[in-house]
Amino acid sequence: MRTPEQAEQFKKDYLAQIDVNSLNKVEKVLYKAVKPRDLSEVSPWKLCKTLEELTIRSLEHSQLLQAGYHLPCLLPSWLSEILAYLLGYQETKGMMRSIYRFRLSNSGKLSEATVRETVVDAFMIALHGASLDDLVRGRHTMRLQEFRKVGYSAFIAAALRQGNAEVIAAAKDVITSENNVGILSYELVCAIERGDNEELHDLLLNLLKAAKLQEGLRQVILESGDSYNMDFYLKLLKVVDEEGLLRYSSVRRAVQTWCGLGYEKVEDKDIATIFHAIRRYLEHPEERATAYAGDNPLLVYIALYTVGCVDAQVAFDEAEALLTSDKPSQVSVAALWYLNRVNLEERHYIDFLHLDVFILRLEEPAFRAYIINELRGTGVLDHFVKKRKALVLSENTRKKMEVLHQTILDWLPTLKAKNKVVHPGFEWFCISFTRESVINVLYKISLLLHTQAAVDKFLAQKIPSLRVNIFSSYYYYNSDKDGYTDFFFSYVLPMGSPEARRGFLLRNALNFENDALFLVFREAFLREQFTDKEIQLLDAKFKSKVSTTRQRAVQLLLTQPDDILVGAYERLQGTNGDYIADCLVELREASAILREKFGEVTESEKKISEDGAADSGAAAGKSEAKAAQVGDAGDSQLRFGLFTPTELPKLPFENPFADAERFAASPVSQWVTIDSKKKSLLARIFSRGTSKSKLDLSKLFPFTEKEVKAIYDDFAQILEDNKELTYQDEMGETLCLYDGGFMWNGATEVNQFPYPELWKGWIERYDITDEKVLALDLMMSYLRLFNETDMLSLPLEGYPYGNNGGRKPWTHFWKFDSLVIALQRMVEKRRPELVFSHAYTLCQLCYWYAPQETYKEPRGFRDDAIYPISGGFPLNYALPVCESNMQGEFDRVAPMFLAFYHRWGEAARQENWEGVYRLSPAFLLQLRAHGIVNEDQLYTQMEYEKFRGLREMMDLAYAHRRGALSLKKVEELEKYARGEVNLICYSQNTRDLVDRYVNHLFEVEMQRRNAPTEATEAFRQCRYVLVLKGAERVARIMKALRKDHLKIDIYGTERRSILSNLATSCYPLPTDTPDMLADISEELLVELAFFAPQWLDFVEQRLNWRGFRTAYYYFIAHAREMGNDEKKALIARYTELDPLDLADGAFDEALFRQALEEIGEERFEICSKAAKYIGSGAIHTRARRYADVVQGKVTEEELLKQIKEKRNKDAVCALGLLTDRDDAAIQRRYLRIQQFLKESKQFGAQRQDSERRVWEIALLNLSRGAGFADPVQLTWRMEALQVESAANYLEGIDIDGYSCIISLKDDGTNRLQILKDKKLLKGIPAKLKKHPQYLEIAEVSRAWKAQHQRARFLLEDMMQRRTPLAVDDVRAILSNPVVSPMFKKLVLLQDQQFGLPTAEGLATLDGLKKYGKSPLLLAHPVDFNAAGLWAKWQSYLFAEKLVQPFKQVFRELYVPMPEESEQRESRRYSGYQIQVKQAAAALRSRGWNASYEDGLQKVFLAQGICVSLYARADWFSPSDVEAPTIEYVRFSRTRYVPGVPDLHISNLDPLLYSEVMRDIDMAVSIAFVGGVDPETGQSTKELRAAIVRCTAELMKFANVSISGNHVYIKGMLANYTVHLGSGLVRQEGGTVIPIVPVHSQHRGRIYLPFMDQDPKTVEIISKVVLLAEDNKLKDPTILQWIQPQVQS
Repeated sequence: MRTPEQAEQFKKDYLAQIDVNSLNKVEKVLYKAVKPRDLSEVSPWKLCKTLEELTIRSLEHSQLLQAGYHLPCLLPSWLSEILAYLLGYQETKGMMRSIYRFRLSNSGKLSEATVRETVVDAFMIALHGASLDDLVRGRHTMRLQEFRKVGYSAFIAAALRQGNAEVIAAAKDVITSENNVGILSYELVCAIERGDNEELHDLLLNLLKAAKLQEGLRQVILESGDSYNMDFYLKLLKVVDEEGLLRYSSVRRAVQTWCGLGYEKVEDKDIATIFHAIRRYLEHPEERATAYAGDNPLLVYIALYTVGCVDAQVAFDEAEALLTSDKPSQVSVAALWYLNRVNLEERHYIDFLHLDVFILRLEEPAFRAYIINELRGTGVLDHFVKKRKALVLSENTRKKMEVLHQTILDWLPTLKAKNKVVHPGFEWFCISFTRESVINVLYKISLLLHTQAAVDKFLAQKIPSLRVNIFSSYYYYNSDKDGYTDFFFSYVLPMGSPEARRGFLLRNALNFENDALFLVFREAFLREQFTDKEIQLLDAKFKSKVSTTRQRAVQLLLTQPDDILVGAYERLQGTNGDYIADCLVELREASAILREKFGEVTESEKKISEDGAADSGAAAGKSEAKAAQVGDAGDSQLRFGLFTPTELPKLPFENPFADAERFAASPVSQWVTIDSKKKSLLARIFSRGTSKSKLDLSKLFPFTEKEVKAIYDDFAQILEDNKELTYQDEMGETLCLYDGGFMWNGATEVNQFPYPELWKGWIERYDITDEKVLALDLMMSYLRLFNETDMLSLPLEGYPYGNNGGRKPWTHFWKFDSLVIALQRMVEKRRPELVFSHAYTLCQLCYWYAPQETYKEPRGFRDDAIYPISGGFPLNYALPVCESNMQGEFDRVAPMFLAFYHRWGEAARQENWEGVYRLSPAFLLQLRAHGIVNEDQLYTQMEYEKFRGLREMMDLAYAHRRGALSLKKVEELEKYARGEVNLICYSQNTRDLVDRYVNHLFEVEMQRRNAPTEATEAFRQCRYVLVLKGAERVARIMKALRKDHLKIDIYGTERRSILSNLATSCYPLPTDTPDMLADISEELLVELAFFAPQWLDFVEQRLNWRGFRTAYYYFIAHAREMGNDEKKALIARYTELDPLDLADGAFDEALFRQALEEIGEERFEICSKAAKYIGSGAIHTRARRYADVVQGKVTEEELLKQIKEKRNKDAVCALGLLTDRDDAAIQRRYLRIQQFLKESKQFGAQRQDSERRVWEIALLNLSRGAGFADPVQLTWRMEALQVESAANYLEGIDIDGYSCIISLKDDGTNRLQILKDKKLLKGIPAKLKKHPQYLEIAEVSRAWKAQHQRARFLLEDMMQRRTPLAVDDVRAILSNPVVSPMFKKLVLLQDQQFGLPTAEGLATLDGLKKYGKSPLLLAHPVDFNAAGLWAKWQSYLFAEKLVQPFKQVFRELYVPMPEESEQRESRRYSGYQIQVKQAAAALRSRGWNASYEDGLQKVFLAQGICVSLYARADWFSPSDVEAPTIEYVRFSRTRYVPGVPDLHISNLDPLLYSEVMRDIDMAVSIAFVGGVDPETGQSTKELRAAIVRCTAELMKFANVSISGNHVYIKGMLANYTVHLGSGLVRQEGGTVIPIVPVHSQHRGRIYLPFMDQDPKTVEIISKVVLLAEDNKLKDPTILQWIQPQVQS
């Protein structure tokens, strides 16, 4: 095998010997395309695109050869001959390619795409110098990435079909011999499969039989096995069947791949059915008729699939026959789904040409959904948008279209916003569609019909959203206008009748929030002449609670003639409504005719909006006072009554290159010199600007790109020469020097690099000084841009940056880049002043010498977006450096940044560029601190770009609010100000500055009627960072709501959204008192508390209601929709129920009763009404229903009736809340809940999943109501009572001549076996599948399996939470044949006695001890350790070879450190830096949740303890790069109790402490920065090392050894390491080798000293076994990554 360099040289030599003059047209195109490129850049895909320039006039073999497609002068003769053969060979193979592909035969037809691909593949083989023997043996230069994309199996297959003895012999060698003769590749496997050599077929199938742990080998052979030769496919099916290979995951995946049903939807039982049907119908095609005649849709689908394997057109014909027959609906649906899968990627079946097949059955939902799905594309619409004329339709097609058009019209009224059609009995048929998609199809058909009648019917529809194609399009992607919208309003709408047009506009104009779209509707309104009766339809809009609707209704009314406008105004005067007066004022303000007729707007009318009481003198007085605060726009120029808009000043900023004294004093003189020989200094001073100066930039830019490439080449050679060297990183991981740029991370000096002598020598060779390091870093930043256009070219000699296109990638670019970055950081730490001067010089040069102001760059679908050069290179490199040095270099930075602003900030806003140079809030605050700008100028900046400056300033000033419930938190956290921003940004002065602006905006907004004010946009933009202060303001906000309510959605500018945003963003001041909320009604106060928890204390004190807080948290738990973590943190101290369970219907009865008793019914009802607005109506209704049940207002009979008649899910969940709870009632309801689940089997998969969740919640409610700790504990008790009735299933039952028996294994798992004449059957006989007795025993088997899976987690939780077990509970569990095998292996504790449970007592180490009367506990290592019996029980488990269901005896134990004893906080893990996302995910899986106030927390409600893990992190939306350090773990009480002392660690239950620390340790091991792998605790790795040693000794592997954290394997092909933590496999001196693990449930048996439940351990052992015998490896997915010795 050649090295990449050798391969590149071969390509050059190969092309050099080509006689270009002899090449034909095809050859010249290919030669021209590859000649100037490196081999690594030659892409097969691009070559195919290049060949598309040539027209293939005929696919006839002789014509292709005549055109020169066999490349006679460009290829070696042997390769050209094979290519000529392939161009004439008609191979029957599958046409489909994708993850969901399946075989659809092409009937041997050759396509143009196949011709191009085959020609390109041949040329790529030639360029890489691969012989046919190389291809067979895998010895060519396939390591180059692009060669991996070459499909050369066709060439090997051609040689096999031609009987090439050498190729056949080589293929045999590769299959049968060890890997010293060749490597089995995926392409060779495909070649054998598509060939006709039966001997090779048999050898490949024998290899499949012997694959054992080589899962990848099975996958390669099987997944391509159906693609080519049908004879091989049939043999393959036979081997899989006879060898029982369906147990392997790779085989099951292959079956799913073959049939095209997808990987996520096929259950195990169906896979077997599919497999056997495929084999049967391919071997016996006549049996397909039986499938078509039957009623099993899965068999119908597979029958069609097998037809398509042979001939696609026949499959289409048979599918159409089924669709037009009178077969059962599920049969036709299976045929529909087959056609659906055929068209999944490409249009192989054209539905439009076969409408006759579908029109007759459009009354069936499946057919309608199918047609909607197939016609959903926009191709027809795009044609109309472009051509703007009708398509010619035949009369027959037009009639079909009319039928389809009317069908959709009739269907639309019955549709919901989102729809799904799932066919019972064939659940793979699942088509989801929206109402919009149906309207889109209706629109397209209306256009195809192209009649006024059809268009009128479309215009009669109410358009549900912007996703309808009359609005959204990328067709005019280079234009500001929307292509579809313009087409509809200018072409389609005028086609309708006047009445239809006016009706459409009235129905839809006010339905969308988009301002620009409303203007389009308004323009259309102006073109129509509405009648007074039609305009009356707008009257109802003035009563809308949505201010935007009212505002736009006013605007539409104002478009009408005077007589209609006056009539509408008079009608509104006599209309009652909360906002009618506001609308009347707005109409008169905007209309001269209305003012003339009804009078000018009075001051009193203007001032009613906030308080909503025109007759209130007090209200008017308040309004006048507020108006005075804001300022009258007519009398003052103050913006928002606060400031005079003023631009920023200009500071002296002079050219340092134009004056000798200025130049010498400037930092630029460190990097640039002026050549005095070219021109005198005096002449330069008197010359204009800088254009005449001659600058020497050799120090600033010491390297050209070519010189940097030479330095890089030396670096790359060091890596190549030392690729065998390894080193250990800071985490102890052994890495190869060749492998990565991460090896430089954290180094502060060169001596800390691996092998520093290598890099010191490299630095010395090129004299890389600190200055040159910065130059290198700048050049690498330039090279990193590749082909981007944001490049500034300066007209200066020696400036190296310009055209950035056409560069060839460097192999080790990113490694070299990481080295340069590390060197730059070292310089930055040692010499920050040098780094600043470097960046400052770049900025000066760009400012004074830039020949351009802007550059263009593609953005979205535009290619002409304009940006200022400040956003391009090199300014985007230098500006951040200068800003980070702002404090120390303010006098230099400030004038320069202001000059930049005036040049690229003002201009960008005025000319509407895509990008704007903006000054950061931190810089603006520095200017203010230095007295350079005043508040007017600062406030002016805040308003620019839709108040972007205000948003950023507020975010900076209140950076640590993040959901805190008081602003005190912000002030406390000032000390944690981010390092890159000066503390001035977090000062009280900054907050005061922002507060003044926001308060004036607030006053403006409070004068609002319907239309947005000038302040509205500010509050919309700042909605997530907004801070208002004071009870006085929140009181005004709540009163401004009038009769409205707060809302959850605060997006947009609608009045209620803005008020809700203001209320939820308003915080109490220290001087506020509850009495300041006195003017707010009790109802609104309660609502405020629900929406803005920061006011809870004030509301509670103002109301002075006993039990208000308890009721509050009851409704938060049961009615408020919010993030699970946020909700859990809020309610954790009041309920132990999980938010997900609460959302799905769980109910905390104890909390409800406590709340109701404390607060009383009347006030509880007030809270209930307020809570209605914090969640969906359905959730609130459910909470009310549950309350009625637990109060005895609903009977069991009523609930059962609702379940029976309507399958009411809430009624099912409510069964457990009924108040009579004797044993008989509990068991009766338990059985009804189980029956509900059983009945769900009749429905589709989605509904089954939904009802299963209902079943889980119902059992949760029932178990809690009955006093059980958990639903599984309830189930154990209930199931134990039914063991006798189910005992006959363990012995077996006879059903129609078959024996069915549930066979229990030793571990409690079970298998349902079916026997006929005492012979075990592999499948389920058809006559049993729907037999009631079979369904019943199958349900029992499934239920026991599910119970077994759940029981393990419950048992571990019982150990952690000290859940007590009565003796009767123990015996009940022991009597359960499913759970007892696990339970018997766990150690229980009673009265200081440890033992394994038996029916008679505990089996202790000293013999049987009878049960006492006290409760039993599952023992924890804390208990073992305290009793001094831990080691004895560990030895006992080893001796008896007991496998526990979870870690109990071998569980990790954590004991408090002495210094922690009297502390509230543990700092055991302080200072550990973690990746937030990973840590949060790991801890959430262990029951932790995120809190804004306290970080991650875990609540132990029973113990009354809350544990918080604190790190300076955003646990809710963490950044990928965020890596904070852990500060402490704090233990506190869940509820504050006066007089009770603080909780100390010494007060904790040792078990609780140990489990908490175990959680933290697990999270740290997973998320520790540096890449520590999961489960890499030292104890885990030691365990795995011991298992590896035992296995190596057992299997006599002398080539396996262990050192540190790695297993070292000396193989025949190469040497390998396997990491004991991650299982990562790496070739020594090479790369990572990905190995597909065999899933545990499908792997063969691997002997271990004891069974480790950790699947990673078994995976590691499997990999060691494979690699220890790598000479026997045949898995192409592994072999392709092993690097053989390079040929010299």
